[in-house]
Parts: sequence; C-alpha cells; structure tokens
Amino acid sequence: MHTPRTETMLPLAETRATREAFAFLDGVDGLGGPEGAGGISLFLGPSGCGKSALLGAYAQQGCDGRPGAVLLYRTEVVNTPLSMVRSLLGSLGLTWHGSTRGGLDVLELLLAQVGARMLVVDDAILLARPTLEMLRLLGERTGVQLVLAGGSHLLLHLRSRCAPLLKAVRHLHEVAPLTLADVLALMGPVPGMRGMASWRWQATAQALLVAGDGNVRRVLHLFEDVQRLAWEQGIPVSPDLVAGVTAARERVA
Repeated sequence: MHTPRTETMLPLAETRATREAFAFLDGVDGLGGPEGAGGISLFLGPSGCGKSALLGAYAQQGCDGRPGAVLLYRTEVVNTPLSMVRSLLGSLGLTWHGSTRGGLDVLELLLAQVGARMLVVDDAILLARPTLEMLRLLGERTGVQLVLAGGSHLLLHLRSRCAPLLKAVRHLHEVAPLTLADVLALMGPVPGMRGMASWRWQATAQALLVAGDGNVRRVLHLFEDVQRLAWEQGIPVSPDLVAGVTAARERVA
C-alpha cells in the first residue's frame, strides 16, 4: 500500500498534474525489486511545466513517505559514468576518489542499505551514451527503478544514443497542462471571498491560463508581475492587468 500524499509540498501540489505525476511515480515504485530489475520509465513534459519541482517534491518525501527511498540526480551538462557515480555516492554521504567500476560496486551496496527503490534522473536529455549505458547496468544489478525525465525529444535522444535502454522502457508519463481549477489553486484564496471579487478572481485565472498557455512557470511568473503591478497602483488583480502585463512583455520581446 502507498501512503496518500495530502501535504502541500509545492505551490503546484494541488494541481491535477501533481496528483497524476505522484500516482504515476507510486506505480513505478511498485515495480521495484528483483522482479522489476532494469525497469525504466520516462517522465516527459515541455520546459516550464514543473517536472523538476514535481520530481524534487516526490524525492523529498520518498516512496511510501520514506525519505531516502528515492534518489534524485540532476544531470550536469558534462557528464561521465564516473562523475555520475561520484555524485550519487555523494548524495549518500560518501566521497569517492576511486574508479567507476569500484564506485558502482559500492553504490550497489549503499542503495541496498538505504532501501532505495527508485533513481530519478532529471534533464536526462543531457546524458552521454556511456552514462546511459551505466544507468541501464545499475538498474539491472540493483533492481532500482530508473525514471528518466526530460522533454518529448528525450525519446529521440534515447533512440539515437542507447537503443537497448529504450527497449527497456516500460512506462511513460506526460505532465498535463494546467486547467482553470489548477490556476485558481495556484492563486490561493479569493480576496473578499464573494460577489465581484470572486468573479474577478476567476476571470483573472482564466486570463492567466490563456496567456501562460497552461504552463506552470509562465503562469506563476505572470501572476507575480500582475500582483506587483496591482499593489503598486493600488487596484485589485484583474484580467485587464493580465492583458496589460502580457502586452508589455510582448513589446519587450
């Protein structure tokens, strides 16, 4: 059984995207162990959709609420099997100066000791072929589930650089765009709570959703600018302010 996640760990924790992402990752966790050895899942979504924040929140809480059960690796632009091994061992509290092979052996032991069930790799599009091959080997040796996160072009990247790894992919999840209800959750309580204030708040949410194209990062940044402008002018947040900020951004661009 998996512990339901009801805590608000991020501003987007109440969105549909978060609920669906956590449910997907819980399902991946259920595949861990010897029977699921070498299992690979893909976590896809466009830039700014909240992938990194979602994965960070999930790793912080851990599978079944156990911190340490999920290991998160944020890919460096220049990466090698040795640099990844050192980084993963470092996240487990060990500084490694030896070889890749020796480090992989130690990593295998430590992952078993801490009860790690999943290794999440953010920005997997940056992974070089040797590093991808090492990840596949690590999954096969430990039974730890691998989750590779990136944009939709990650599939093409894997096909061209590590076809055997792509064949091991069992599950795929795409982060859903925001809905109106999601934007309202991000905006928080309605000032005044009723009447015109409530109507204006919902209309503003709709304007943010359209102007931000359903993208978490764009919507949040736009809302911050709208709130700042409203405070400076001493007027309520409104769809007109969203339109004004959007037009000003387009002129600058």
